Amino acid sequence: MQRLFADYRLCFFTGALVIYALIGAPTADHPAGAEIIMGVLLFLGMGVSAFVRPFQFTQKPTNSHWFMAAQVLLVVGLCLPLARGVFFEYRHTDIARDLIGFLFLILPVFIAPFLEKKEGHKMLTILCLLIGFAFGLRTLFPDNIFNIRGNELLYLANSPLILFTAIYALGWGGQKLFEKFTMRHVVIAAFAVLGVIICLAAMMQDIRRATFAAVMISLLIFLVLGFIKAPFKMVFPACIMGAVFCVFYQDILSLMNEVSLKTSQVGMNMRIQEWQAVWQVMSSDSVSMILGKGWGASFASPAVGGFPVTFTHSLLSAMMLKAGLIGLLLCLFYLFFVFEKLRRLVFSEPVAAIALFWPLMIAVLFYASYKSLDFGLLLTLILIWSSRNRTKEPRPSDPL
Repeated sequence: MQRLFADYRLCFFTGALVIYALIGAPTADHPAGAEIIMGVLLFLGMGVSAFVRPFQFTQKPTNSHWFMAAQVLLVVGLCLPLARGVFFEYRHTDIARDLIGFLFLILPVFIAPFLEKKEGHKMLTILCLLIGFAFGLRTLFPDNIFNIRGNELLYLANSPLILFTAIYALGWGGQKLFEKFTMRHVVIAAFAVLGVIICLAAMMQDIRRATFAAVMISLLIFLVLGFIKAPFKMVFPACIMGAVFCVFYQDILSLMNEVSLKTSQVGMNMRIQEWQAVWQVMSSDSVSMILGKGWGASFASPAVGGFPVTFTHSLLSAMMLKAGLIGLLLCLFYLFFVFEKLRRLVFSEPVAAIALFWPLMIAVLFYASYKSLDFGLLLTLILIWSSRNRTKEPRPSDPL
């Protein structure tokens, strides 16, 4: 009976993420029925215990270090910035959006214990790849049968999971050809390349230089690792990649020219100036420097032309603005253990480690995608993959 209930929970969780992939939005401007259904399904999937466990400090969790760091950050985030936001009488919608984004940051503390099973590992990997691929298709073909949100800006291409999918598919397809040259592996590699092209084309509609650089560097790393491990085995995968490059030579050259042009025009997109603006706001008030301005706070961001906005383009500067030095230090403490888990995958699962590293770093430093459900799923993948690798379960580099 218990196993049947667990299977039902996994079905609810899967249903929520499938809906998210097909009609959801990473940071919806107008949450509607889809978000309500997803929320209900996620609640049914995780169960009441998932919302009680993070507040049970007397019990020692399985992954004690990251879990306890997340627990402390969760309690502080639900108290200090929330109280500050209410005290300053920010708009309720702004407070709610910041609070939901913060809960996505802490998502692993709710769902990682539930997913630390063989089925959960495999299912979450496949679902994250599905979300990334679906977001790519929805970006390239906005007028499709799943477009129920009209002209709302969905920012699907900003999702960390679309970059994860592109890099993972690139490494996984190459790994199949590297392991053994069979017709089955050739077909798998062909579909993987198609997925990479779709995701990359979606991300580059707005010339996202960081994601483009991440894919190119990852490709170079995969090639170097392959040649170091077995040079002769890399001949065929390298030929396939060379053929793809020749076919799309003009497109790749045009893309590189656009990246170069954008860099010459906008430089770092005022990211350094944004940090300076946050620091200027915080340094004017010693209490705010320590405790933050609270959830819902806004500031004039040079990255968007000086208009007041409630977000920054870096998780770290956002935590500084909203939760002060206390929140920033606790967030860094939490991220330290996440990166420590990721480090364990570098030598045992290099494809997974590289595919997870880039979207994590970009969300933390350059894009505001840390406020999305995708970022929480990415963190969960890192933590449960590391746990799976430690328990010597089947390799996660092959989700199928």
